[in-house]
Amino acid sequence: MEKILMVNPQLCTGCRICELVCSLSHEEECNPLKSRIRVFKIKEEGIDIPGVCQQCETPLCADVCPVDAISRDPDTGALLIREELCIGCRACT
Repeated sequence: MEKILMVNPQLCTGCRICELVCSLSHEEECNPLKSRIRVFKIKEEGIDIPGVCQQCETPLCADVCPVDAISRDPDTGALLIREELCIGCRACT
């Protein structure tokens, strides 16, 4: 049986506790950067959107990123967002 991760954006308050719990249960440390869930804050609209990376084989999000903030980790093969490079343009969403 394949495991899937589902989130309900209507219930999101932007507290980001899901990021901490996810990283703790999978990585054994409370580190939101290692979470499989990311909460994106859209300040202009006053909303928070939880997102789950699908780890696509051919990630279109990485192709459209104007600053190359999304790349594949050479050791794990996981797609990562380098927050220090991200300009928040939301082209990846």
